Amino acid sequence: MKMKTYNPKILILSWLLHHANREWKDDHFYEVKNFILKKYGKLISYDVQYIEGKKCFSCGGTGIHYYYSSSGKAYDSDSCWCCYNGWYKRPTWNILKVIQFGKYTFHQPWQRVYEKPDINSPFIEGYIDHSPSKYGKRARFILFCLYEHGFIWRWYNMLGWGFALKWWLPKNYLNNIIYFHRHKKMYWNQLKDRFKPKYNYPPEMIDITDDLPF
Repeated sequence: MKMKTYNPKILILSWLLHHANREWKDDHFYEVKNFILKKYGKLISYDVQYIEGKKCFSCGGTGIHYYYSSSGKAYDSDSCWCCYNGWYKRPTWNILKVIQFGKYTFHQPWQRVYEKPDINSPFIEGYIDHSPSKYGKRARFILFCLYEHGFIWRWYNMLGWGFALKWWLPKNYLNNIIYFHRHKKMYWNQLKDRFKPKYNYPPEMIDITDDLPF
């Protein structure tokens, strides 16, 4: 069955997800992404992603640890406890679902194997990198508001932990307002200390004791 890409809801959601997907890795976003693709997407094929392994530095990739005497002669050996048969990080093949959603395609991890799978599909070398989109942050914000329960409270808690130096920019107004609200007691005390009157006591009122450190 062909997906109805002319559906306005599908067109808007797929556009938002496409741009939001190009931003940084985030577990909250992946939960939203998986929910949307499960509900509206269509599985069309599989791709295979190959991640190169790393040899163990401790044993030189042999998988064997040698014990040496003071003279430098090996007298015993054991399996290296830092790796798996010489691999500090084993080569992996990630089988990815290719999901059609609107006019865009998305990848979803499906299975990880340690031998080359017998799948006739394009191989992806290394990790998938996306160039950021200028609409990415706004698209994520909209999707979080629509599909993540409790996002508004989480978003509020993320704001205001640091003062934005470029306070004159409209995008920093809300952050700085929340920052001052959270630290109002500290700023109020600093303001009172700044305008607190300073007293100059006459010399005869200064108490000099005999308990001097010499």
